[in-house]
Amino acid sequence: NNLTSRFIPFPEIETAGILSIDDDVELSNTSIHTAFNTWKRYPYLLVGYTPRSYHRKGARFTYGFNEINYTMIMTNVAFTHHKYLELFTHTVPKSIIDYIIKTKNGEDLTMNVVIGKYLTELGHPMCVGIHVTFGYKEVRHLATSGYKGLSLRPTHIKQRGECLTLLAKVYHDLYLHTGSKTV
Repeated sequence: NNLTSRFIPFPEIETAGILSIDDDVELSNTSIHTAFNTWKRYPYLLVGYTPRSYHRKGARFTYGFNEINYTMIMTNVAFTHHKYLELFTHTVPKSIIDYIIKTKNGEDLTMNVVIGKYLTELGHPMCVGIHVTFGYKEVRHLATSGYKGLSLRPTHIKQRGECLTLLAKVYHDLYLHTGSKTV
């Protein structure tokens, strides 16, 4: 059960657009169509429902929640381009993959950095995503099954800060720019 498996670019996938969605997320058909239509206008950005941010304190980073001025879009429910699956699978250094596997945390942060680095290399440094606000409902506790998502672990937020610090160290930058575009 490796969190990086969600980004494997299986050869059977023939579409450019990929919907990444967690098993604890519930979304209406209308909401999916809204996000997909937005992604079609911005196919090289992450288009999703969960914006997040980070804060820097010297060489350390912390993970934060800012839906107005965000720097990342989480992949718990987001459309992305198939190219980013290839970049994630073939370019993310082993030290980062090992951290994700060990902590079961940070694959979404890493995907944001991969996209930011790619856009910067193309000469387009910008926020990596667009925040969709229409119709999102995240189900964190499925009461009948007793399931608790990984994000509810007491170490979750601390590990995300550690992951951002590792990403900045390995990539020498996070390549994450502030955005505020919503649809």
